[in-house]
Parts: sequence; structure tokens; C-alpha cells
Amino acid sequence: MVVHNNPRAIANIIANDLLRELPNVNQNSDKVLEIEEINGRKISPRDLAELVKLTDDGVISKQIAQGIFVEMFKMGKSANEIVQVQGLKQNANYDELLEICQSAIEKN
Repeated sequence: MVVHNNPRAIANIIANDLLRELPNVNQNSDKVLEIEEINGRKISPRDLAELVKLTDDGVISKQIAQGIFVEMFKMGKSANEIVQVQGLKQNANYDELLEICQSAIEKN
């Protein structure tokens, strides 16, 4: 089952975010990260595709996706779970945003 088909964005996550996080994995150790330890991380290809889909669908921004990736890498949680628990979903509904802004202005 294909979750999302955007190989370029998935490759960018691997090339940028994953490689940025690898040195932080064993930051309190002199030990070099072994391939088996990378394979033991809890992010699957499906998880990466899910993260990219959330970004491509406008649910989260690319900047938020970077933070979510770090959480996924460290904790093994899914992107959807992190978005829901932390309330990271973007609101692109103009009318709702306008109402929130007007309410805030009226209260101040």
C-alpha cells in the first residue's frame, strides 16, 4: 500500500534531517553509531512517506516537519500521532482565522 509518492521530498528528509540527527544519537558516548543501530530506529519508510504527505497536503509546514522528524527518530512515534498530541496542525481556514483575530482584537 502506497502512503504517498513524493520520492524527492522523502530523499531530502533522509539526506538532510536524518544525517543531521545521526551525530546526536550517541552524543554522550564516544561510540560510533553502527549500521545495526540505525536499522534499529523506529522510523519506517511508511512513516517518512506519512510525514511528507502531511507537509504536501498543507497539514504542517516544512519547518514543523523537521521538528516532527526529530521526535519520530528519537521516540518512534508516527507523524500523525505527534501532530495530534502536540496540536501542530496548521489552520488555513481564512474565515476561522479572521474570526479568531477579530475576537482577540475585541478582547484587547
